[in-house]
Amino acid sequence: MVETREMVTAVGTLVCAVGIGFFMQAGDAAEQRYGGVGEVASVMPEGSQR
Repeated sequence: MVETREMVTAVGTLVCAVGIGFFMQAGDAAEQRYGGVGEVASVMPEGSQR
């Protein structure tokens, strides 16, 4: 019989894998929908230094 700790570990691993896959797929879909690499507006004032 599978111990409770092993079952929790297996379920946690599966949840993490599904979550990572979901975010990767959502990121790819967003890139296709909204476009890929483009110009990024700067939020720093022109005269300021980093």
